[in-house]
Amino acid sequence: WVASNARNKNDLRGLELLFRYVYHMKGTPAMAKKILAYALQRPAQSSEERLDIIIKAATRMNYDPIVLKQDGWTIQKTENPEGPLGGAIYIGRRVIWQKHEAVVVAYIPDETYGGLWKGVFLEDLDTFDMEPGELQMGLKKFENKTRQKPTRSNAQSGSTRFAATAKFTVPGIENGIILAKPTNRASKGIMWPARVRNVVEGKLTADGKVRRNSSKNQIHVIFLAPFWN
Repeated sequence: WVASNARNKNDLRGLELLFRYVYHMKGTPAMAKKILAYALQRPAQSSEERLDIIIKAATRMNYDPIVLKQDGWTIQKTENPEGPLGGAIYIGRRVIWQKHEAVVVAYIPDETYGGLWKGVFLEDLDTFDMEPGELQMGLKKFENKTRQKPTRSNAQSGSTRFAATAKFTVPGIENGIILAKPTNRASKGIMWPARVRNVVEGKLTADGKVRRNSSKNQIHVIFLAPFWN
């Protein structure tokens, strides 16, 4: 309502005051405060630009790995199940939620449900929380979807062109999402879900063409936290 009735950037004062209120709330993660402060201090030339800044800040706080960790969520995948529900072992797994593909990025114990898992939609980075039953249903739906897709490999076609690198595999790459370790220092070495970069998104040459002669033992990815790319 505030945004729809805004005539200039100053008319969004109500949303700015809400951000300031959240900033001073007890228990607000330190990283969330930094995101809020940055959004409040950024200059804007119009109400549309100001609203865009606010929306992006609010969205980022929902999936930012540092905010999640400071808020008590586990963001690092475990090798073995934790407890009867599995815990953080599901981090990095793909699910179908509301008919759209998403990836599990965090887990937190919960007194009511035993545990909650946070998912992020691949399309717009919007987040949602899943109860144990909802998580299993989402996993099953994704497995059913991938089971219906036909697969083909170089080995099946008899090609020997890439025989030297035929054994180079990364768990999860067949589904388009893998766990990778960002080189950015802010990541602190934490494995985080990343989308496999399509060939058309590769590095460009000087004349604007896509570079296709990259090493076959390298996989270019795009992390689901933009500031880690």
